[in-house]
Amino acid sequence: GVMTPRKVIRNRIYRICGGGMLLFEVLFAILSLCDAPGYIVMIIEIILLHLFGLSWLTKGEAFPCFNDVEEG
Repeated sequence: GVMTPRKVIRNRIYRICGGGMLLFEVLFAILSLCDAPGYIVMIIEIILLHLFGLSWLTKGEAFPCFNDVEEG
């Protein structure tokens, strides 16, 4: 479809969330090999959950400021 300014913003959010999730998954794997304390693992899981949630809510049009404006 047409790349409206808000679509560009949504795509940027998806990329940031996806990249952040990938980064924290790799960090999670590395820390799992190093016997990291449980609270560190929990913090990473919370960050991953928030990144996923932001992406999902954006896709679900939960944030009106990111939705395209209907014409007509």
